[in-house]
Amino acid sequence: MRVAARAGLPLVLLAAAAVGVALDAASLGAQTPAAPDAALDAAPADAAPDYDVVIRNGRVLDGAGNPWIRADVAIRDGRFVRVGVVPGTGAREIDATGLYVSPGWIDMMDQSGSTLLYNPRAENKLRMGVTTAI
Repeated sequence: MRVAARAGLPLVLLAAAAVGVALDAASLGAQTPAAPDAALDAAPADAAPDYDVVIRNGRVLDGAGNPWIRADVAIRDGRFVRVGVVPGTGAREIDATGLYVSPGWIDMMDQSGSTLLYNPRAENKLRMGVTTAI
């Protein structure tokens, strides 16, 4: 499946993948592109994908304060396996052109407290890229 993210939508897919949370296209506000990309569709239909998820053409931030780089990110079994030019296909292809892709963020001022008793998955935090609350 290929998904194109809507312009202006923060892309926190790496954070979700890092903690094993499956986010579908609808929850991210994504939509299917009108025209398929020939490079992504070149593999035979019966070929197994190389990765679970491939995020393509994103502005990748490494979390260490370095400038972003344009790159693809491949995820397999919940782990980042390749950053850069990713040959092959993913079971899910996401076009992050013009969007930032980053690792999870730490919320140092978390005040969720008793809210986690009612909503232990804290999807609202994941949508903002927070994967660790202190």
